[in-house]
Amino acid sequence: MNIIKQELINFLVKHGKPKSWKKTYDLFPYLGEITNKQKSDYVRLLFKNITKMSSDLALTTKEIVPNDTTKVTSNLVLKSRWQGPSGDWLESYKNIEIDSQEQKVSLQEIINNLDFKSIPVFKNTFKGEGSNNEKLICITDVHLGMSAEGNIFNKKWCLEEYYKRLDEVISKVEKGDNVTLTVLGDFTDGLKGKTARGGHKLPQNLSDEEMFAEGLTSLVYLMDALSSISKKVTVYFLINSNHPGVTDHNISKSIEKFHKNRWKNINWVTCGDFITPIEISGHDYLLTHGYDDSLMMRGLPRFYADKEINKLRNIIDHYNLNKPTILRGDLHQYTNVDYDYFQDIIVPALSSPSGWISINFFSRNNGGFLVGTFNEQKPSYTLFKF
Repeated sequence: MNIIKQELINFLVKHGKPKSWKKTYDLFPYLGEITNKQKSDYVRLLFKNITKMSSDLALTTKEIVPNDTTKVTSNLVLKSRWQGPSGDWLESYKNIEIDSQEQKVSLQEIINNLDFKSIPVFKNTFKGEGSNNEKLICITDVHLGMSAEGNIFNKKWCLEEYYKRLDEVISKVEKGDNVTLTVLGDFTDGLKGKTARGGHKLPQNLSDEEMFAEGLTSLVYLMDALSSISKKVTVYFLINSNHPGVTDHNISKSIEKFHKNRWKNINWVTCGDFITPIEISGHDYLLTHGYDDSLMMRGLPRFYADKEINKLRNIIDHYNLNKPTILRGDLHQYTNVDYDYFQDIIVPALSSPSGWISINFFSRNNGGFLVGTFNEQKPSYTLFKF
């Protein structure tokens, strides 16, 4: 494996071991031309070996100078680490006597002794038994990185709450299900603090880089869980929506590149069109966020007049669909209306409402998701609220 070992050591010497595996992406730039799956496994194994060493393991603080040489500025051991009011991680250190060359060698030995070939490929634990039922899971408007500051009902939106909600989604999958997961747009909240259209500023609690890293990490978490209990999983990830800009595209394309190496029973599809037709268990669907990234003057309304109905009929006729169900997001509130030519379902946002949503709509809706089952001839849908 082509590992850039010296730079990796310098990073660990300077920053220490990250607090959790979710931060392993910090080390990816210091690894060679291998897959993200290999990088993740390599770093996790590295941390596991480091953890086995003494809890007083000292990482000599060094200042990196040109030509990959270093000079020792102090001999410090991490004493404590805590999160400050601004969200930044703060650290305190204590001085000890240490041979910097020995410390460097100990880290080098850990890296040298890692046998990457011994790391098992992710395996699906599904053994053939289970429901074998078709199941549809719809989430939308995650708005990862959004701050709910100003919400008049004191609702919060942060990574901790997001993962709680992902666990609720996972809990609705039974062993052996054939899962279709639709992610209907606005997965991340924006780009450079604004919507994709650049229309207005957004209150956010993550940077662009953090949205990408946390978004990718959370989807790997979700896919690991779904893959381990499902017979097969098909994901339709919509990237043409009005908030995220290129971020959702980059996240989805990243997973699309490596997902088959990690999850043999998952098929990941990036959907770049405004509307995407799919079929599940003999039933036709149209997937859309409801508001695109550039061309629409305004998003689809909550309830359609004849003008909007005729536009949608043109799309239905173009794809030769049989009274499809339209699944869409954008409006953050649940609606299910049966029109003559199609069924229209607005899936509620997975996120809590922002301050803007709560004030302009006086919405106490705290988010939710939709689950569809196909045990009978006609699909049935269940709304789960938070």
